[in-house]
Amino acid sequence: MSKVILVSLISDQTIPNIEFIKEMAHRATHYLFISTKHMESKGTLSHLLQANPHIKEKISKKEIVDAFSFEDISKRLNQCVNDEHHYLVNLTGGTKIMTLAVYEFFKDLSCEMYYLTGKGEYIKVHPGRNKKAYKLNSQVSLDEYMTAYGVEIKKKSTPLHDFELSKGMLEYYLHSF
Repeated sequence: MSKVILVSLISDQTIPNIEFIKEMAHRATHYLFISTKHMESKGTLSHLLQANPHIKEKISKKEIVDAFSFEDISKRLNQCVNDEHHYLVNLTGGTKIMTLAVYEFFKDLSCEMYYLTGKGEYIKVHPGRNKKAYKLNSQVSLDEYMTAYGVEIKKKSTPLHDFELSKGMLEYYLHSF
């Protein structure tokens, strides 16, 4: 059976990657991350993985590429991509050159390529002519958001009330005054 590999381009904006991972987690069997030396020095991928600890054991590869070299990106992808697998490619992150090079590389393989709009939607840009926007089925939690940007969250106690009761109390106070 072939693998379904989710491909993410790592950049300063980690939320589109988290959104796409959450959206496609039910389909992806493995993950490929394309990053740069600059992003590695910032710990961006590390933060993304802390926000998504369940995917760590499914990482098939992390490629460090030159963010501005079509040739380097293509060469490195040739070393780790297999014609036998299907790819779910998130084109949202990375530099423009990375996005263009990754699109060019994957377009003739068994793949689907997506772009997240930042409005709670994503567009399937390849294959097909219809470029319809689809609503994301899940949201990024506050914990995931903060962790994705490198903020360490320390919980000192358990909440006094469950979420629904707390939400009701907030609504009451917001609309009562």
